[in-house]
Amino acid sequence: MAAEPRREREDVATWRVLAVALGTLGFMLVSLAALWWFYGWMGGRQAAAAPPPPMAPDRAAPLRAFRAAQHEAVEGYGWVDREAGLVRVPVERAMGLVVQRGAAAYEPLP
Repeated sequence: MAAEPRREREDVATWRVLAVALGTLGFMLVSLAALWWFYGWMGGRQAAAAPPPPMAPDRAAPLRAFRAAQHEAVEGYGWVDREAGLVRVPVERAMGLVVQRGAAAYEPLP
């Protein structure tokens, strides 16, 4: 008969350990959920309070302007020296003129 009271104590001890473990796990889950909610709430408040970032300057604008000027110089017509009668012609047109002149294209201009 001495064995039964000991078994009851072991059962009670097992249930107590299990209850403490489940209680601790539940407390941890509730704490994590509360922290998750709090960080989400604070993040939303900080995002609403922060001013919008300033507009970044367009760093590619000077390069685009330079390339457009070069494209116009290569592909467009224009005066190089009006008094001397020198004009700028597109590269394709200049190559066509050289082909039309044939071997005489490389002779000095008058």
